[in-house]
Amino acid sequence: MNFSGEITPAIQCKFRALYCKRKPMYPIIYCIVGMLMLTMGLLQLVELGRLHTVAFGVTMLLFGCVSLLMAFCLPQIWWRWWWPQFLRVFGTQLAGEVTAAGLRPTQDTSVITWRHVVAAKHTDSLLLLYLNKVSAYPIHKSMTKTESDWAELVILVKKNVLYRLD
Repeated sequence: MNFSGEITPAIQCKFRALYCKRKPMYPIIYCIVGMLMLTMGLLQLVELGRLHTVAFGVTMLLFGCVSLLMAFCLPQIWWRWWWPQFLRVFGTQLAGEVTAAGLRPTQDTSVITWRHVVAAKHTDSLLLLYLNKVSAYPIHKSMTKTESDWAELVILVKKNVLYRLD
């Protein structure tokens, strides 16, 4: 099944929203860990008795700040890192083929087999195929020729990708 099309700014905004979307469990866990670390760090700094206590308190404060940063900013940081790299490699004009063997971008002659696709995110008009934790290959519904091609593509991905982040 072939696909081709341009990533317009409107489509890019939709991809960003899907890329940054994650289950609420992760920010909640990071917030809890961050608050615990900040509390432990402040409690250690209140007892300014020994040098190792001060170092431990500062370390806990730093870990708490990093955890809170991860709770709210990590997907945006990943997007800002990944998206320019993706555009440098593939450009805004995407084309390729999805088969039972995997994904073949036309710019690259090699096939990315389904076992190398670690996860997928899907909405009614967007599809992100994750090649690792950060990098994904986006496909938009407008890149397929017909509605039935899009439906076949989604079914093929759901059948072959084990972990879906829907």
